[in-house]
Amino acid sequence: MSRSKSAEAILAAAEKWKQQCLLDGGSLFSQEPLWNQKNFDLLRIHYVENPDEGSGKFYEKLEQQLAPATPDAKCLWAEMTWALFLIVYRRMLKPKTKHDQIRQTWEWSGSVLPDNHWALGEVLAKGVVNPGQAYNQYRWKECRFFITTMLSWFSLSSGNRESLLTDPWGFAEWLDAQEYCQGRQFRHAFLYLLFPDEFEPIMSQPHKEKIVIAFSKKWDEDLLTNDGNNIALDKALLKIRNRLEVEYPSEEVNFYNSPFKNVWDTSPSLIQLPLSEKTASSSEVKETAPPFISYSIDNILKEGCFLEREKLEIILQRLRDKKNLILQGPPGTGKTWLAKKLAFAVIDKRDEDKIRPVQFHSNLSYEDFVRGWRPSGDGKLDLVDGPFLQMINTAKDDPESEYAIIIEEINRGNPAQIFGEMLTLLESDKRNKDEALELSYRKREG
Repeated sequence: MSRSKSAEAILAAAEKWKQQCLLDGGSLFSQEPLWNQKNFDLLRIHYVENPDEGSGKFYEKLEQQLAPATPDAKCLWAEMTWALFLIVYRRMLKPKTKHDQIRQTWEWSGSVLPDNHWALGEVLAKGVVNPGQAYNQYRWKECRFFITTMLSWFSLSSGNRESLLTDPWGFAEWLDAQEYCQGRQFRHAFLYLLFPDEFEPIMSQPHKEKIVIAFSKKWDEDLLTNDGNNIALDKALLKIRNRLEVEYPSEEVNFYNSPFKNVWDTSPSLIQLPLSEKTASSSEVKETAPPFISYSIDNILKEGCFLEREKLEIILQRLRDKKNLILQGPPGTGKTWLAKKLAFAVIDKRDEDKIRPVQFHSNLSYEDFVRGWRPSGDGKLDLVDGPFLQMINTAKDDPESEYAIIIEEINRGNPAQIFGEMLTLLESDKRNKDEALELSYRKREG
């Protein structure tokens, strides 16, 4: 189990949060019923569906986004921030910064955050994981994932919620099926906080993969049970921990401490601290965005692709030249799996944040995929970018990186209806200013 002594208070706090908020729908800091579908729906309306892509600091923009929301919704955001911060180690985020940001959001409601509350003291200050600066840089994505997941959670009956919280792997399957789960670091934190006996306090997917691969080689054993999805990876980590606890009965198994770290990590620094503050040295921490593992055809082949190298090289070159690629074949033949691996190879790194999966269906429209009008919750309509334009704008803001969109079931949608004028611009020789077209729905400046 992953219940380190230094994490005992945090896991006890997580247990209270689970009971008071996830099960009872109550609150951490007040007597009001904050954690419910109504309040999360307000956060969806005012935050998820009302993105502020302009300049400015996160909390300055957030205050404007949440201004029309109810006091309860603002208090809920503060408690949601507490959950996001609970696991984060103090060297990554100072205790005062954690407390100030929670207080700031709570007081937008017009209420005063209770002083000397048990959840705001040392239990919040310490943390157990340093997830790297990407967790802060992409906080808007973590918040979007949290909000939409909780909307889905509170749509379940109380009986179903109780059942899932007694079933670690069933809960993990449910969580991984949520809309914005892919690539989110809070997915790993969420599972550890709720089920520390089954899941590791590791918020880096590449680190999990490296650990499993390294111990599989060390023991000459295939530790993954199926296609290598997230849950299979977590189960493999649990197998490794159980075996190591037998082999090292007098030591606390921590994958960021020697001798365990030496098996899988050969780099001079880590993005994640060990659970024990006493064993952490400043040289082991580098507070930068997580280093993503380089990815190529070699990785695709090692992970079990049935195509020959020469075929993969042709496919990858075609994708680089044409900027588009359609994979076709019977169901269950690995098209989605290969599409994701090819995307990693094109961007030359295993970085989930630079890939956006979308599924087409018969009812999908231009307004859903590109841009369209959506109710804002205050009786008005807002012009909201869909996933296609969101990804385009993200790529524009990061010209040094490559980005990819993976469209599943493209044959189930109507491409002309969904892409509109953008369909022509998909062609590689049309992606320039001379070929630019005006969008059907224009956003007026100012």
